[in-house]
Amino acid sequence: MSFRIGLCDRNKGFAESFADYAGSDKSFDIRVIMFSDMARVEEFLQRESLDLVLTDDISKCDLSGSIPKLCGVTAKLLVEKKDTDNPYEIYRYQAGHKLCEAAMKGVKAERKKHSLERVCVYSPLGRCGKTGFAISYALYNSPDCLYVGLEDFSGYKTSDTDILYLLKSRSPVLPKVISEQIRYADGVMALIPSASYQDILNVDMNDIKLLSDTLSEMGKSYIFDFGTGCLGDMSILDAFDVIYMPILGDPVSLQKLENFEELIRKKSLTQILGKLRKIKVPEGRDEIFQMIEEGL
Repeated sequence: MSFRIGLCDRNKGFAESFADYAGSDKSFDIRVIMFSDMARVEEFLQRESLDLVLTDDISKCDLSGSIPKLCGVTAKLLVEKKDTDNPYEIYRYQAGHKLCEAAMKGVKAERKKHSLERVCVYSPLGRCGKTGFAISYALYNSPDCLYVGLEDFSGYKTSDTDILYLLKSRSPVLPKVISEQIRYADGVMALIPSASYQDILNVDMNDIKLLSDTLSEMGKSYIFDFGTGCLGDMSILDAFDVIYMPILGDPVSLQKLENFEELIRKKSLTQILGKLRKIKVPEGRDEIFQMIEEGL
């Protein structure tokens, strides 16, 4: 899979030369996307993702920390000082392969920072804020946290390609298709493999592990949003490190939770119970952000 690097430099000749070299040197799997100014980069990042931004202008970046960032994406400053010791600066006047190496080093360093913990949200209850929490979680951890919608009936536009078929058939083009089918939805980058539970019922734990492994190899952290009745194989939940479970406090809801836990025990999947993090989801997105900030 190619690494997407945004390049915004006022020296058009330099920018075009670097983009041409990066595209021609197949030893670097780099796709350079050129921008005329940082406002265009910012606009692009509202819809799609980049692994890194290279620029000679960080005036639009968030400089409140030690790392320049634009919409959560790290930016590296192209400078004319050859012996810079700043890890967020890159000397511009060096050989093409050296520039690519420096850019790739930056991308790999950023990807190591992203938590690749396997996270999902599931609840046997309805109207408990499950999807709202999942979207907010992805948004809080954006831009590299992907919302993966596997609801009973999706409220978002589904992928143009049958990703679940490619998943079940172990197709070698799966990573490429996933990359192409990631869409911008409700403020976050999203992958919606299916429109309804009928397709998802045929998916098993090995399929979900393959999908999550593929996303991890792409450098994405993620949160899977499972519909209440879409899991034909309850052991799917065991593919995750953390299972957020929105709950309600009324007697009927508490009985449903008790019945769910009894089902898990009967299926000899008690290890799943140790991964559950039961949460009461507040109504507003800002309140959900605060809950996440405070460690839930």
